Amino acid sequence: MMVNKDEYIPDMRMTTGEAIQAGLLPSDILNDVAAGQAAPAPQKDYLQIALSKKVSQTEQVPRPETVLFLAHTDNQYRLLNKGSISTLSGKAKVGKTTVMALLIADAIKSGLRVLWIDTEQGAYYANTTQFYLLQVAGITICDNLEMYDFREFGPTERIELTEALLNEYVYDLVVVDGVRDYVFDINSPEEATNITTKLMKWSVDKNCHVAMLIHENKQGGELRGHLGTECENKSEVILSLSQSTDNPPITIIKCKAVRGRAKFDDFFVRRDENGLPYVDLSINSGSVTQIGSDSKPKRVAAMEPREYPVSFLNDLVIKALVCHKTKKGRNYEFPKAGDFISDLRECWPSIWKEYYSDGDMSGSKSTIAETPAKLLKKHLVDSQYVIEEPGKQPNSVIIKMHPESVF
Repeated sequence: MMVNKDEYIPDMRMTTGEAIQAGLLPSDILNDVAAGQAAPAPQKDYLQIALSKKVSQTEQVPRPETVLFLAHTDNQYRLLNKGSISTLSGKAKVGKTTVMALLIADAIKSGLRVLWIDTEQGAYYANTTQFYLLQVAGITICDNLEMYDFREFGPTERIELTEALLNEYVYDLVVVDGVRDYVFDINSPEEATNITTKLMKWSVDKNCHVAMLIHENKQGGELRGHLGTECENKSEVILSLSQSTDNPPITIIKCKAVRGRAKFDDFFVRRDENGLPYVDLSINSGSVTQIGSDSKPKRVAAMEPREYPVSFLNDLVIKALVCHKTKKGRNYEFPKAGDFISDLRECWPSIWKEYYSDGDMSGSKSTIAETPAKLLKKHLVDSQYVIEEPGKQPNSVIIKMHPESVF
């Protein structure tokens, strides 16, 4: 008897062969199934991947494109670069979002595409933040700024949603506010490593910069958990925010660490009569007391030599280098390794006099001892302010400016 397929009610116990015989399945389906089962999963060639990442000794890698500058500095300090991640930290309600809005206002006005993901506030407050950011930038609508509210989702979904956006659209700067909500447990080393690795991969694969906002512990100013430690270890720049005891408070922005260039000096953000943030260039770091400080404002006298302002170290290094006549281009040759340290010590008093003789930093040290000078020289080399190489003569060394040094 012929089976009418339109009227046929399948028997749930029917085999695939019987279904083919009844005309309910195509005759070649078994071939398709077999082919699918036989096809091996593609294997990664890890050797080729490793070789593709070999660092060349003959070709100069181009400097990454900068997506964010500090506009208030003399030479527009290169803050955030493509292919890297950064961390902006501070205690709750210290003004992290406000400062980030101030920093990226110029970026969106210049046409850079910015993706801002909020995981904490909810739709209403995220919307308010976006209007505030546009107000800071002085524009009403900005097509190259996109803000998303991912508060209602879990960590896994937030990662998938972010990746979907990055796969579909092109961005220059991605702001993750806050990265803590991309993991289940901030004290899980595995999760911390996985998410920072993924963020770094996004920054490279999508040719963008990923800026993370994260909370600090209530005491001590350290970033929270293994996640905070991993963010610090992998970041190109680490910014720490705090507030002063002034009323209204001043937001203090400090560069905790930066890779491949000198730290910038602390700067200070106030709000104008309309509530909009601006960098107050009239404030001296010695005149500001940080909330939570149990002592008087930290003066230069209490600082290690490497903690002096960048401009001070700049002038000191230049003066120490030009003391020597043996110069070729940006290179300065010293007969002995200790000569550069001696010159740092010799030049210190005159630079100190230029900066602090007016009494503004009373009690600061007008001389530098040998051990602090050695530590300062080590800091200058380790931080790549300067480069030290063996000289042409026995025991001599060459000190030269780093190509990307702010000096």
